[in-house]
Amino acid sequence: MEDSIILAVTYGLIALRGVGRVNVQPWVAMLFGAALTIVLGILTPSQALSSINLNVILFLISLFTISSALEVSGFFSYLAYRLLVSSRSMGKLILRIFGLSAIITRALK
Repeated sequence: MEDSIILAVTYGLIALRGVGRVNVQPWVAMLFGAALTIVLGILTPSQALSSINLNVILFLISLFTISSALEVSGFFSYLAYRLLVSSRSMGKLILRIFGLSAIITRALK
């Protein structure tokens, strides 16, 4: 039960980033959740260390670095603006978001 609460709090902090006074960076929320699992005894420190996969850590660092750079540069705001202006209905907007996501995912693969 405790682990479900920690998961909900961690994802809640990530999802609500920038809403109201919540301004917690995703990596801080994840670190907070990981620390709570150790402090509350859900995992021992040795179990937590053995579950770390360096490939995943390096991937996440790269992903956060690139997405932060795109956010700071205004690329996401520009992209959202272009999608909204070019879509005349909600259906077209959703279709374009899915299509753009598929193209970007395929290009990054």
